Amino acid sequence: MILISWPVQVGGIVVLWLLLKILQIKLHLLPKQIAPIDLVSVLLFFPLHLLSLDAFGVSIVLYVIFGLGMCGILMTAFKAIFDGDIIIGKFMRQYWRILDCVLLISNFVLMIIVVIK
Repeated sequence: MILISWPVQVGGIVVLWLLLKILQIKLHLLPKQIAPIDLVSVLLFFPLHLLSLDAFGVSIVLYVIFGLGMCGILMTAFKAIFDGDIIIGKFMRQYWRILDCVLLISNFVLMIIVVIK
């Protein structure tokens, strides 16, 4: 199996994000609630895997997925306790934004570690 290096993958994700942003601004093909990073965030798991292999020798993707699952459970519990109900659209938008932030920050930190190493 041939794996593409992480700089090529990150570059491809940036190009895809730019194309989606142009489609959103010029052609209005995406709804306003969906940001281009929301569609690209799933692809950020692949460079995260390769970067963590380069940095630590082991993949941290499963730990990130487990942590995001626990975050979702805690968010559900807190929303049920404090708000009394869970509005699924609002909840999913907030959860997806947390997912975006976690993946972007993880990739950025691992890029710095790999470059320094």
